[in-house]
Amino acid sequence: MNLRKQIWCVVIGVAAVCSARTPMWAQENGNETTNSYLVTLIEAKLNDSTVFLDDPQPTTDRLWKTVHDSQTCQWVDYLKCRVLQDCEAQMRFGHRTSRLQGIVEGPRPTRTMADVSLGTEIQIFVTEVGGKLLVTLKFESSHMDSGRSDELPPPEMSTNTFASTVKAELNKPRLLSSGNSNVLLLNVQLAN
Repeated sequence: MNLRKQIWCVVIGVAAVCSARTPMWAQENGNETTNSYLVTLIEAKLNDSTVFLDDPQPTTDRLWKTVHDSQTCQWVDYLKCRVLQDCEAQMRFGHRTSRLQGIVEGPRPTRTMADVSLGTEIQIFVTEVGGKLLVTLKFESSHMDSGRSDELPPPEMSTNTFASTVKAELNKPRLLSSGNSNVLLLNVQLAN
């Protein structure tokens, strides 16, 4: 049975707000520059079992309960995500499955995620530290010269793999629903 056949559009948003009222978790690192990102969650790994989110089994519910409940978040090993569009794209929903086609609008990041192109795979490693989650994003960065947000970089373009550590307060994450789409909005900050 192919669990990838019809992916239920479960979206994880990795979001931070650029404003004068910097959140406390951003102030802790003394960095008031944050950006907003939104990626599609395509699969998740719970312990040693990979869960594809088009599988309407209790394991999927367990994943959301695990992420939603800070008391059990140690069950989450990593979340694998894929960037849908460049950070300058507008957020919009498609028909039927309400698949998210873009990334939340906002200023283009000045670092790390700035060069992550459409289709880039991201692994998000989650660890519980003192009741909060420490999130590490690992992805390949392609340095794009093109200003178009709908273009993939040439296949011969060199990539650099690196990790960026972010902090997320997941005591009360926002789990939104729109049609068949679940949106998990996390407040995070990219480390310098």
